[in-house]
Amino acid sequence: MREMYHGRGMTWAQIGEELGYTGGAVYRWAQGYGIESRNPRPLSAEARAKLSAAKTGASRAPMSDVDALLHAPIERMATIEGVVERPSIHDGNVFNLYEPIHERRIECHFSSDKQEEVRAAWDRRAIVFGVARFTVTGKPISLQVREIKHLRQQSELPQMADLEGINITNGANPTDYIRRSRDGW
Repeated sequence: MREMYHGRGMTWAQIGEELGYTGGAVYRWAQGYGIESRNPRPLSAEARAKLSAAKTGASRAPMSDVDALLHAPIERMATIEGVVERPSIHDGNVFNLYEPIHERRIECHFSSDKQEEVRAAWDRRAIVFGVARFTVTGKPISLQVREIKHLRQQSELPQMADLEGINITNGANPTDYIRRSRDGW
C-alpha cells in the first residue's frame, strides 16, 4: 500500500478502487500502518476525534488482508511453451518447464496418469496447458498440468535449405509478383 501511495502516487480512492474497498477504509488502514499522508494538513477538532476513533477501531486483520491482496498470485487457465526439465515423482509428480520469454523455470505439477507423457516430453519443447499461478506482474510461477503437447525439435522443423527450389511465382520476378498480389492483380 505504501508503494502504491508514495511510489506510484495513487490516491486513497484509487487504491481502494483497485482493491475493492472505499478510499476511506484504505486511508484508515494506512494510518494504522503508519503511512504518512503526502500533504498533511491541519485537522479540525471534530476530524481529529473521528480519526482517533477510526484508528482505535482499526485492527491488524484488515491490514494483513490488504497486504495479501497486493501480493496474492493470480490463478487462471493458461498455455505455456517451454522445455520440460527435471521430472520427478519423488517430489510429488513435478517437473520444471523452462520458459524462454521470461527466462524462468515454472514448477509444473501433474497427476500420476501423466507420468509417461512427462517422461516422453523430458528435455524437449512442449506446450503445457492447465491452471497457472502468476505473480501480480504477470510472470508465471507454477502450473497444475491438464494437458501436454509435444512440439517438434528445432532440428525437425523446416530449414532454409528446404525452401530452395520452391517456386510460387511461376517464374515471375518476386517483386512484381508481390506487387500484383498486393494490388489485386
